[in-house]
Amino acid sequence: RLECLMQDLPRALRDAAAASATGVVSMPRWISYSPVKSSLAAGAALAARGLPPMTSSTGETDLYAANRMLLRQAGMEVAEGPTASFGGVPVVTGPRVSLAPSFAVGVGDVVHKVKGGSISARSTLVVSGAGVRLDNLHLDGTLIIRAVAGASVHVRGLTVSNRGWALEPLKGGGLRAPEELRVRGYQLVKYEQRVIEFSEPGEFEVTA
Repeated sequence: RLECLMQDLPRALRDAAAASATGVVSMPRWISYSPVKSSLAAGAALAARGLPPMTSSTGETDLYAANRMLLRQAGMEVAEGPTASFGGVPVVTGPRVSLAPSFAVGVGDVVHKVKGGSISARSTLVVSGAGVRLDNLHLDGTLIIRAVAGASVHVRGLTVSNRGWALEPLKGGGLRAPEELRVRGYQLVKYEQRVIEFSEPGEFEVTA
């Protein structure tokens, strides 16, 4: 995207040498662009016109969607959850995948650290830690993995199933909800989860 006014670009390229040295990189929207700049009401109006809503809810769920795509690149079977409307803004409800920068910052990291496995449509996966590897993880519910720097964690053949977390509409229209929930139109209800945490350096394997 341009980091200047559109009308300034031709002026900057009037010099032939500058113009010949200028290139364009085109990337798919899912990995490169999901602004958060609309209120819930404005986003609902945009969605009704078939345009991207650009709300807090779509910014959050677009990040989960991008991480799902990265896991699929690594060969993991990742289901696609249903679409639900919150405040008139449609979002894909899951699975919710949060990959911390300490775990992976791009396709190369994910492909190197994730092998096979599956995640159901209703699941939530949260991973942080540079030394975490996921081999044939099968998740139906919520799993949180945290590892400090220096901890090498090999999750191998692990199956996790629990009630998990769910996106649910705000009660009473959200009039008394905190602002960070009102701008989304939903709340994340945490029913059950499994937490695997390593607070000291070392080598660890998780199979059950």
